[in-house]
Amino acid sequence: MVRLEYVANIDEILAAERAERQRLIEIPYTLEGQSVVVAHSPFDIGSVPNLFDGEPLTLARGFEANPLVIELRFTNPRPLRQVGLTLGSMDLDLRVTVTTPDGETKTFNQSYRGLPPDPTVYLDLPELLIAQQVRLEILQVGVGEPAHVHVREVMLK
Repeated sequence: MVRLEYVANIDEILAAERAERQRLIEIPYTLEGQSVVVAHSPFDIGSVPNLFDGEPLTLARGFEANPLVIELRFTNPRPLRQVGLTLGSMDLDLRVTVTTPDGETKTFNQSYRGLPPDPTVYLDLPELLIAQQVRLEILQVGVGEPAHVHVREVMLK
């Protein structure tokens, strides 16, 4: 018979692992001809170009973070009226935070339930905003953390 025990500092170890899952990786990228920095939760499948290639069969899968974060930091501010996502099958809560060039932030939340397989969802902003930065937080509902959030496409209109 074997008896196992957690190490004395298990809470600290688990907190460090959680912090690592939430650490954003920064990648320079060209989106629609503009230089941006894409900061995202670690992926275990796919990469940043898969998020913007217009091909819903490709994907980036979050390694373990829930919510999965994708943040776009624009060199030149851009107008934004709608965010669209094609995702893996799941119920989700989406939070979109837009930062304007003057540093003002506006946050918008939307819940999506009972969606078809690999849905495309849209979050319409109540007004046209000029975005210096857009932060997407995609929470897969009902699974906790760690989780594998699948993102097939990100669309900014």
